[in-house]
Amino acid sequence: MPYARDASGQREFVRVALEKGPAAFVAMWEEEFGVLPPALRERMLGYDYETLLVAAQDHESLEAVLPTMTMPCLLFAGELDEPEPVEECARLIANATFFTLPGLDHGGAITRSDLVLPHVKRFLAAVDQHAGAV
Repeated sequence: MPYARDASGQREFVRVALEKGPAAFVAMWEEEFGVLPPALRERMLGYDYETLLVAAQDHESLEAVLPTMTMPCLLFAGELDEPEPVEECARLIANATFFTLPGLDHGGAITRSDLVLPHVKRFLAAVDQHAGAV
């Protein structure tokens, strides 16, 4: 997201994995957000937590850059994952397309390629068609 972010909470979760192990991280996650599907649970146990800690950094807003972006962009969010900031971001980008995934939160939205890929394929076909017409 281009908006300013305080990722201290995310870093705390990742530090649990680094200090107590992936199983402690998953247990904490499930206590906070509910039981994970088995496949996602296994995937989370295998995460590279050092890399996640690097990614979990605070950052300043890049919102002013959005209106200057002219390339086609596809943005999406799970309907249950506060999609409004992503939708607002899409409104600020001239050639952005936005969609939500009904009934999904953040974790569900990023793991359901079966639901995301049809949107991606349509988006890329439209971009390709537009590029061919120019």
